[in-house]
Amino acid sequence: IAEVPELVLRRLWPSLAKAATIQRLLAAVDQAPRTLCHGDWRLDNMLFEPDDVPIVVDWQTLAVGSGSVDLALFLGQCLTPDQRARLEPRLLETYHKAVSSGMDYSFEDCVKDYHIALLWTLAILLGSGLFTQWLDEVRAGDASSRLYKIGRNSLQYLAKALEQVYECEPISTILSNE
Repeated sequence: IAEVPELVLRRLWPSLAKAATIQRLLAAVDQAPRTLCHGDWRLDNMLFEPDDVPIVVDWQTLAVGSGSVDLALFLGQCLTPDQRARLEPRLLETYHKAVSSGMDYSFEDCVKDYHIALLWTLAILLGSGLFTQWLDEVRAGDASSRLYKIGRNSLQYLAKALEQVYECEPISTILSNE
């Protein structure tokens, strides 16, 4: 399907479709520090008022887990590649400062966990029922629907983010066929 980026379809999907890869990925995500996680940290779950703190809604997936997954979901799916390139370093530093307070958690480990969480976010997206609905809309040629646009943008933005970290050691180890 032309709407699915080449990196996802040809390079990542064959590995992500294997149970052993998902087990390695889940084990890697599970190593990150535990935080309170929203589970669907996207712009359309945030309400903004000028000069005010954003209000976050849609908390039904609240859990304790790796906050790097929320960060990866937001940076990887909600921001254009240009926005992400501009904002990612500062947001990673801000996240690291908040999550490492009172614990030994290096910035390098934080970045590694974020890269792994980007891959986990893709696995979640590809395994979701919404992805199946999105593929149905792609096949039907319904390019005007909200789900079609969100799905297309999410996949393209996430694929671009993963292109930049695809060869990094944690991800290549997880994707290995060993």
